[in-house]
Amino acid sequence: MRARPLLATVLALTALTGCSSDAEPVSAVAPVPVVEATPTADPVPVETPVVEASAPTPTPTGPGLTWVYEQNGRFEEMEAATFVAYLVAASNYGWEFNDSRPLRAISSPSCETCRQWADSMDAALRDGRVFEDGQMYLRSTLVTEVFPETQEMTVELITRTVAGRELSRDGEVLEEFSANDYEEGPVYVVMENGKWQITEII
Repeated sequence: MRARPLLATVLALTALTGCSSDAEPVSAVAPVPVVEATPTADPVPVETPVVEASAPTPTPTGPGLTWVYEQNGRFEEMEAATFVAYLVAASNYGWEFNDSRPLRAISSPSCETCRQWADSMDAALRDGRVFEDGQMYLRSTLVTEVFPETQEMTVELITRTVAGRELSRDGEVLEEFSANDYEEGPVYVVMENGKWQITEII
């Protein structure tokens, strides 16, 4: 997975409900469009069938404020897939407004990638850097592994990312990011105290 600055490769959090590979990225200033996730043709183990994610629509409250993501506290494949879809929405929001709080709120202390992304958002806010475009579009989320004994799941996240760039406080182009039409990688999640957390993003 590819991310913005600080990571040469990153993933970056949208709401969804259905079936489309060209979903709109999350906008923190406009209503979030419904996005549909379509399972890929790749086979998955019989015991862990493809899950079609359907996430609630997060309501952005503006720069500097945090989204609230309601969870039902059930260890279910659909909930895990939905949660990873929200990761995409929270990441896009975080990069747009340099606000790491939504991402930190769903990240386990063990998630090194989460910490790097969040720290990078905080540094950009501190330095007055901004990002233009570069949003991640969700293609699909697939549950590929389920571990009931440890309340963990592995969710394959497939996205595409549009080109973007990072600008200094004065508008100077600091870095440019190329588009990537297909990115795939696992996201590891765990249910702790009735809430999902991201434990790592690969």
